[in-house]
Amino acid sequence: MKLKIGLENFLVIFLILFIQLLPANMAVNLPVNYDESEYWGVFVYINVVKDDPFPKHLYEALISASNWNSSHMLYLHQENATKQNILGALDWLKANSDKNDFVVFSFASHGNIDMIAPFNVSSPEKCITADDLNGKLDVIECNGMCVIMDTCQSGIFGNKISGENRVILKSTFRKGDGWIGTGDDKWYSFTKFIGDAIIKKIDYNNDYICSAEETLYYAREEYKPIVLMELRPILWIPRLILDILMGVPLRYLSITVPMPTLCDNYKGDFPLIYNN
Repeated sequence: MKLKIGLENFLVIFLILFIQLLPANMAVNLPVNYDESEYWGVFVYINVVKDDPFPKHLYEALISASNWNSSHMLYLHQENATKQNILGALDWLKANSDKNDFVVFSFASHGNIDMIAPFNVSSPEKCITADDLNGKLDVIECNGMCVIMDTCQSGIFGNKISGENRVILKSTFRKGDGWIGTGDDKWYSFTKFIGDAIIKKIDYNNDYICSAEETLYYAREEYKPIVLMELRPILWIPRLILDILMGVPLRYLSITVPMPTLCDNYKGDFPLIYNN
């Protein structure tokens, strides 16, 4: 078992250091019913750190785009982000979206490889499991769906909620932490960088679309300097030892560094905003 953990951590370090060398597949495939498409979104944000200055950053970035409308968007923050409200918001998406539309579900909070946490939960039974989430996402009719997971260990959890015509933007590589610190008491969430990419209208392939995939590539670039700092053994070895002493199950143990990853079953690039 110790050998297995060591090999996994070695692979994490290797892939994080060389992931930027991999070529990005930026194929373009606009929806057939482009003019008939509407955008619908549910945005859940629960502060993981005190005085988080970015809780509405992604929502506000999208609402400023011409293809988004506030009447098509629900924002749940803190005490409003209960399990009942979150699942109810997904039912709202099901009731409104059709086969021509695009759907975005963003979730920022605590989580692990098995479940994500609504606001102020006190037991696992009150969390949302991958099965809970799939049961809601799978029945939403749409042209394509983008799910943004900004939680610890979303690298694995996100894979559990993959589906046809669905792209999952995940804040971590396998089991890493979902939030990063710069060392000067500043903490940033994955959704903050996704919002930055939208505001800057990131368009690497010059197709006049800022796609979900492009926002992830942008976020990955922003993560790199901090991730390389976090990979220093003096930082992650004490955390790993502390987890072991606290009795953290072996299946959860890993080097706790963030690195955005992608699970993409959408044909082409998922269009978040149009740069017109």
